[in-house]
Amino acid sequence: LHQSTGNQPLPAQGVLDWCAMASAAGYRKAVRIEEAEDLIEQLPGIWATDGPVLVELVIAREETVPRFPGVPMAGQVVALKESLAAHR
Repeated sequence: LHQSTGNQPLPAQGVLDWCAMASAAGYRKAVRIEEAEDLIEQLPGIWATDGPVLVELVIAREETVPRFPGVPMAGQVVALKESLAAHR
C-alpha cells in the first residue's frame, strides 16, 4: 500500500520482492521489516551500512483514510495561498 497517497494497492503486490530487486540493483543492504521493534533493533546496522540501503516497511492499511479530500482542489489552492501569504 502507498500510505502517503491514500492506501492504493501496489502493482504486483505480494508478487514483487523489493529486497531481491534492490540487491540485484547493487544496494549494499536490503531489509524487510514488519514490526516496529525490529526496525528499532536494525537501525544501527542500517545507519552503519556504507552505500545505498533499501528498507521495506510493512504497514497496516488504515481504513479511515478518506479516498478523496473533503475540500475541492480549488478550495485547497485558496487555503494554501492564504496560509503562505500570512507567513511572509
